[in-house]
Amino acid sequence: MPLTNRKIMKFKGLLFTIFFLSAVISVTAADSSSVKAEIEASLRKAGNTNDSIKAYYNLFDVSPRSEYTPILRNIYRLADKNGDTSVKLDVIRHLANTYALNDSVLQILRAMTADLPTSIDQHQTLMYIRIARILNNSMAASEAERQVRLREILHEYTNKDHYSTDERIILLFSLCAYLSNTAEGELLMKYTDELENLINSAPNTIVPIKNQFYTYSSSLFTNSGNHERAVSAVRELLRQTDLLQKEYEEKGRSYRKFHRQRYGMYRRLLLNYPALSIGEVDSIYSMAKTITEIDPDAKLMYDRYRLLDIAYLMAHEKYQEAAPLIQDALTKFKSQSSYRNFLLDQLNIAAQHTDDKDLQLFAAREYNKHLQEQIQFKSEERLRELQVIYDLQKIKESNQDLEIKNRQLQIDAHENIIVISIVALIVVILITVVTFLMYLRAKQMSVSALHANKSLEHERSVSRRHYDDLMRSRNELNKSNLQKADLINSLGHEMRTPLTAISDFTKIIVDSVDDERQPYLLHFGQIITHNVELLEAISRDILDISLLDGDDITVSRRMTDASTMCEMVVETLRQTTHTGVEMTFISPDTPASFVTDPQRVEQVLINLLKNSVRFTHEGEITLTYEADKQKGKIRFIVTDTGCGISEEQRKTLFNKVHKGEHHSGSGIGLYLCQIIARRLDGTISLDADYTDGARFVLTLPL
Repeated sequence: MPLTNRKIMKFKGLLFTIFFLSAVISVTAADSSSVKAEIEASLRKAGNTNDSIKAYYNLFDVSPRSEYTPILRNIYRLADKNGDTSVKLDVIRHLANTYALNDSVLQILRAMTADLPTSIDQHQTLMYIRIARILNNSMAASEAERQVRLREILHEYTNKDHYSTDERIILLFSLCAYLSNTAEGELLMKYTDELENLINSAPNTIVPIKNQFYTYSSSLFTNSGNHERAVSAVRELLRQTDLLQKEYEEKGRSYRKFHRQRYGMYRRLLLNYPALSIGEVDSIYSMAKTITEIDPDAKLMYDRYRLLDIAYLMAHEKYQEAAPLIQDALTKFKSQSSYRNFLLDQLNIAAQHTDDKDLQLFAAREYNKHLQEQIQFKSEERLRELQVIYDLQKIKESNQDLEIKNRQLQIDAHENIIVISIVALIVVILITVVTFLMYLRAKQMSVSALHANKSLEHERSVSRRHYDDLMRSRNELNKSNLQKADLINSLGHEMRTPLTAISDFTKIIVDSVDDERQPYLLHFGQIITHNVELLEAISRDILDISLLDGDDITVSRRMTDASTMCEMVVETLRQTTHTGVEMTFISPDTPASFVTDPQRVEQVLINLLKNSVRFTHEGEITLTYEADKQKGKIRFIVTDTGCGISEEQRKTLFNKVHKGEHHSGSGIGLYLCQIIARRLDGTISLDADYTDGARFVLTLPL
């Protein structure tokens, strides 16, 4: 290939890069470990946050890709401590590039960016993450999903004049990404050119976004065999990378060389060797090989497929040497891919220029199979492209119909405006006449206005008195509210005296009857006494609610029989269930006694059972307990077959005021249960694994 002046200049630039990389490898390959150790030492000696950030950046630049994430987290933590939003955004872009194929991580990074102060850099970073997600989702979507999404994007893009430049860039990126996975035809090339022009003309477009585009477009042109445009895109990508490297060097990041990225660009240039001169091929190959000696990630990519050597040998027409490398690489690209297509094309060319009959036969067979697949693929691709064009035409026709209707509406609006203007003119004339007449009358009314002013002064003084009365009423109302609160607290205390009297008189009545009737009345006396205790617990709850924030709930512990307590609770609430619902206590084989406040435990169990009664309309409600002496725990379990608790409600289940959807109640029951459980050195929880209703577990020390 003859070298033009332009290619000579590019060749000189490539030679300079070779010299530069050779100098780098002489230091980096020999001293990479010492450089890293030196950076880590400077990190330990860092005197302030800025020095630490700079040291971490240098460590990031010399570390392999597998160590990126923890280093970036440390930089972000320091930048957050230092209030440096610019550094935080730079870290987020690095993380987005590292996790470009992980949509979950990209979503988290987008939320982190959105929480940062608004700026051009923040807006561009959001765009960068959105584009990364678009490229990722377009590859992951099924063909049906792509078709649906394409129609939506096309419909939005037909109204592009209503969008800002950045939004149009996002739309075009979406359109190109989904089209490239659907049909790589003329329509895709048209929108790719439009996107390139828009990105280059847009102000404040950061280098990473341009890199996203040129990475995408160079891959697109390489896959479609448009070597000239692919080479042009990669060279622009190299230029943008140089700008980015220069920007980093100005910030003191002298180790940031983009070796792995440059290796990928050089490899893509060599894959398009028909558009390069032999001198350019040699220079690019030399630079790429130099990088493999510096960067372990690049070395790994080089050793796995040897695409670099294949392209170099094919460019030099060394077909005999290239053929076995191509055959080996084909065994690693089993499925349909752009690299496999490239390798089959190169194998066919190599076979035509050798005397190896076996190779020619193998190449012919594989290439024929490849052609059949390509014909089928291109046919399907063309059908998809025609479908997209058809959809686009329908959208345009729909927009034209809307435009015609809008024009008709505008004509009708103009006619209405004319009519309204005439009517308005008449109204103005009438208003002028009326205004003149009112002016005459106003002169007459000016005298009476003086008298009216005196009347207004009087009314204002009356209004002032009314205002003072309202203020006094408000103060009295506030005082009344305070008295009401005091009354509630007083009632809580005063209820205890009659309740105690009821309990004592019940005991006297039971003790006063003869021995034969005493066992009969003793059962009812126990129920009365038990319910009195419950009422006393409720009165204490009233005080507890007012004292929750003050942490003044009292606990009275004594030895308690778990079975007896559970039987009493179930007996108390058994009659409150809905028809068809059975409430039972399942007594374990081994009874258990433990030291606790039985009234508080009963209060929790009653609250839980009442909840079950409220939400269970069929089935059963059970109460049981399990004693684990080894762990020193006893678990009270309330299970129902009711409507259950949704995932959303579980998040706020034990909040201070929580109500189930479409159900009444005070809303503090579970919160109070949780407070009591903690006072008793226990816990209360919802069994998330139980799905036939709701199951609450109260765990207390045994």
